[in-house]
Amino acid sequence: MTGSYSTKMRYVSKIIHLQNNSGIIANCKDDLVQKVKFEKDDIKAENEIKTTVFDLALMPDGKLLVSKETSDLELMNMNGGRELFHSFSPFLTFGVDVSKDETFVGVAKSLKKSKKSKDGRIVVLDMNGQVKIAANSDIISVIDTLEGDGGNQFSDGRIVGINHKGEEKWSYSNKLGSVTSFFYPHDVTVTSGGLILASDYWDNAIHVINKDGDITGWIELLDIGNSMFPESLDVDDQGTLWVGCGKKSYSQEVKTYKIYSFKLS
Repeated sequence: MTGSYSTKMRYVSKIIHLQNNSGIIANCKDDLVQKVKFEKDDIKAENEIKTTVFDLALMPDGKLLVSKETSDLELMNMNGGRELFHSFSPFLTFGVDVSKDETFVGVAKSLKKSKKSKDGRIVVLDMNGQVKIAANSDIISVIDTLEGDGGNQFSDGRIVGINHKGEEKWSYSNKLGSVTSFFYPHDVTVTSGGLILASDYWDNAIHVINKDGDITGWIELLDIGNSMFPESLDVDDQGTLWVGCGKKSYSQEVKTYKIYSFKLS
């Protein structure tokens, strides 16, 4: 571990590290997005926007691509400006990702319904919001939740590899090393070497998966013996892994919340 930073944001569901020790963090439960500065062991919030957010990604021009579990996929800047990027009506938007010249969006009629039906789509857009590829799939995101318990908590899930036709190439739900009987993937990121890192919230671990869907490593996360509950992941241009964390239960009172950094070898 190379750094530990305190934040007042409960449950860091998304983290995007930027240049000059700054970043974007979000809390989907409290509908909050912040631009922050990493200073020594602390995080300073420079700007804050109250907005619904399911997932977000950084566009090449610095704007944020925001899905809100609604039909409209938006572009947003941290000054509060918003514009429509693409409407998927009657579908709702979920997971988003941005590559060099394409955006990937997971859409479906309903998050719950999509667990049992094939109404999902994987849609590839160009940087102007025009559809390039739309493939039918029963997968609405790279992270695909399979079951849910009565309390609306995800009980079991998988990481899915797909091709540009939306066809499943592999499915990963390895429980090796798990202290619980389920796999709880909350976020994924990819290293410069092509390894997939997946945060496993309740097992307090990061799974390292290769491009064929095979596990190549398992990292248990502890801070002075305490569980970190890894939620969100991002790898910056310098090969540093940033981990935004949650807590055992959302109602649990915690005085400080943490974001950690790790140098990947």
